[in-house]
Amino acid sequence: MQRLIVYLQIILILALVGAVAAPRSPEIGAIGLKDWTKDEDLRHPYGIGFYLFQPVSDKVKLTFEYDYLTSKTRDWVYQYSGHSQLSGCSAMEEVVRRNRVSLFQFGFRHLVARSRTTSLDFGGGVCFANVGAGEHSRQSGVHRDFANAYKMGLVIDVGLLVTELKDLPLVMRFGFRHRFLSGCGSARPCGWASSTFDDPITTTGLSWGLGYQFGR
Repeated sequence: MQRLIVYLQIILILALVGAVAAPRSPEIGAIGLKDWTKDEDLRHPYGIGFYLFQPVSDKVKLTFEYDYLTSKTRDWVYQYSGHSQLSGCSAMEEVVRRNRVSLFQFGFRHLVARSRTTSLDFGGGVCFANVGAGEHSRQSGVHRDFANAYKMGLVIDVGLLVTELKDLPLVMRFGFRHRFLSGCGSARPCGWASSTFDDPITTTGLSWGLGYQFGR
């Protein structure tokens, strides 16, 4: 939560600086996210994102975005329950696993087509992700955390902007994106389990949300 607040403060500061210093007013907003991936550990996370778009010309804008996604799975596994007095005795336990993805993205978007109320843009960029997970057994109460995996990647973005919202100073955004996250190093504090996200990960996602355009 503290990291989320820090990123939100950074986005707001950049937006205010852009609104004051840049000849073109920025846009800030919040979006809902849903990703799909073939990674069996990450599954299909969902979450929320916050963005800042800073126009640099009539057709090109710089993009800054912070996303937080999560997914939860339940499995029955054999492992030591912790209840039995017999050493080595195993039992089936329900294990709840929660995955977490914290991601910062920087890139650009280029206007492709525009009408009176909508516009379509295409772009891409680079991203930096922190992927982690934790498991908890309902029966024994045992909890373990996996080491976070730190990744870099590339992003392809397609966005649709709707500007007519009953004279409100808000815009509605819909997006499609494809991310390629490379295999990268992991932080493994002493006693922690190894990361399950060391391999490359590819995700395809949809986004939708509302934005506010300064100076509109």
